[in-house]
Amino acid sequence: MLNNLINFLNKNKINNIQTFNNNIMNTDCIIIGTGMSKIHIKAVSKKLTHYAKMKYNIKNIIIAGENTDWIVIDYSIFIIHIMIKVARLKYNIEDLLSNNDKII
Repeated sequence: MLNNLINFLNKNKINNIQTFNNNIMNTDCIIIGTGMSKIHIKAVSKKLTHYAKMKYNIKNIIIAGENTDWIVIDYSIFIIHIMIKVARLKYNIEDLLSNNDKII
């Protein structure tokens, strides 16, 4: 499932994708990627949510920040952060996760 989600993000032009084991929250993995614009990340988050619901029958998906420069999609077992470049540089959440092991 993880590889399929990453491939989906790549095919939809989400760049600089990094994944981290998660020892902080009750989830397996955190995925971070960069989109081209607010419109782009919003569209990809909607497509990704639809894809996950259809392919993996995931029902409880929480999306936060749909009209901002940083969208968080919570699938329970995965949390995906899709940001525009400016937000990714500003918030640098990779540093928050640096104590966790990068898995891909």
